Amino acid sequence: MDLVNRTGAAAFLYPVNLLEPELRAAVVVKKTYALGSDGRLSQASDPMPLVADQLVTDYGVFHGELFFRKRGADVCLLGTARFQRAVTVARVRLEIGTWGCELDLVGDRVWSQSRRGGDPIPSAPAPFTEMPISYARAFGGVAEVNGEDVPWPDNPTGRGYYESADEAVGKPLPNIQPAGSPEPRWSDRPRVAGWGPYPMYWGLRSAAAVKYDQRTGQLLEVTPELFNHAHPDLILPELEAGAQVRISGMGGPPIQLAIPRERPRVSVQIGAARLAVLGELDGLFIWTDAARVVVTWRARFRYAVRPEEIRRAELTFVED
Repeated sequence: MDLVNRTGAAAFLYPVNLLEPELRAAVVVKKTYALGSDGRLSQASDPMPLVADQLVTDYGVFHGELFFRKRGADVCLLGTARFQRAVTVARVRLEIGTWGCELDLVGDRVWSQSRRGGDPIPSAPAPFTEMPISYARAFGGVAEVNGEDVPWPDNPTGRGYYESADEAVGKPLPNIQPAGSPEPRWSDRPRVAGWGPYPMYWGLRSAAAVKYDQRTGQLLEVTPELFNHAHPDLILPELEAGAQVRISGMGGPPIQLAIPRERPRVSVQIGAARLAVLGELDGLFIWTDAARVVVTWRARFRYAVRPEEIRRAELTFVED
């Protein structure tokens, strides 16, 4: 089937053959908006392309975007908190409508040997003026086990994972943690915190999406959540067009914007038959440093393949 793209958005027609009488298809649409200082969105002159395989960023890793379905809608924020004056602790908040998520940013700390003996204790946090909200600063990393390097499966790029108190001494604690986390201990295994893209091959994603029989180890199910890009805590049931987004605590005035009301419309011609399908909004990716907002949709439909018939899809945008 041919896809005619009448928009400035990136788009790809993804067919799926499930050995059924009809093929399934999804038109994946990705539009990049420039984010103005007043929160207004306009079509960016430098749109981001669809990711076919992998995109590594300073805040996390995107796996490919060319797939049929995911669970709900992804929310990611890729950016750096910047403060005019140095702080040791800051709380950042991301809100969409009535939903919200908070993180605590803590200055660099290391585990110090207690003067009284016993478990190491954290040093006082160092002042900072910038903090990238990156999984490299969240809990995780690589520990030494029997002389071998063992990565923390939920976040092998992070910091704070140790398998002995001796190994922890002098080593860093995480900088990014869930808001209101208790006083840490070196042996803690807190949930990885972050707002960036979370790859499908890390532990939180696979634990949520891949189901095994605990007794036999047999694979039971792989759910669409395997293809989501957001941290599992930032996958929402849906994103409503026009919903208000507010980002605060990043060091400057709050960032406010509204989710675009426009949505893609795919007009499909199969022989003499015609149908129109609207895309479902399934991703909101806010790049605060770059002042860009990326939105993704998927418009799904079925069609039969018959010889010598016209098979054509045309992509436009309509106001929701």
